[in-house]
Amino acid sequence: DIDDLFVKPWSAQTGCSTSVLMRGEEEADAQVMTSHAWGEDVEEFLQALASWAEKEGVEDTTLVWFCLFANYQCEDGCGPSIEEQIAMSPFAEVIASDAVKTERGGCGMV
Repeated sequence: DIDDLFVKPWSAQTGCSTSVLMRGEEEADAQVMTSHAWGEDVEEFLQALASWAEKEGVEDTTLVWFCLFANYQCEDGCGPSIEEQIAMSPFAEVIASDAVKTERGGCGMV
């Protein structure tokens, strides 16, 4: 499980999501918002995303919002809990952002 084997160990005790740790101080808006089911295979999800990106001509540098990496997963008291993050409506914020809307140069929601 990518969450238990990668995301949580790497971000534990930091209070930061994996995406924040990967980007450092550089802030940027996502251009694509993805949706998935927790029970699905992450490799299958990534293959589907890669196929979609190739078909649509989406560049490798396109910023993708993926909740597993965008939200702090650890529940270790160092960052916001999942419940607190959900209360901030991150999904609605990303969907409504100008960067994700296709008419504004984003690639939309996958």
